[in-house]
Amino acid sequence: MKVKKIRRQEYNDEWYYSIVDVVAILIEQDDYQKARKYWNKLKERLQNEEYSEVVTNCHQLKLIAQDGKSRLTDCIKVKKKYKIKNILSW
Repeated sequence: MKVKKIRRQEYNDEWYYSIVDVVAILIEQDDYQKARKYWNKLKERLQNEEYSEVVTNCHQLKLIAQDGKSRLTDCIKVKKKYKIKNILSW
């Protein structure tokens, strides 16, 4: 597996990270679209579960996509990244 970068952006003096990038690393998925679909399905399930605050605390920020264009992307603060890891191991 190649080394992956996690896209990030500073917003309101805090760093936010792309959830799809974090998920791709945690599930060891090289295909961005598969990781994106995984996150979308997980997000849908979490909205009605005990982890709904993860979805609620997402911010959509414009990050540079693989095609070089700026696109709105679900992002989370550093502290929330660890909660995502716990959910994926659940």
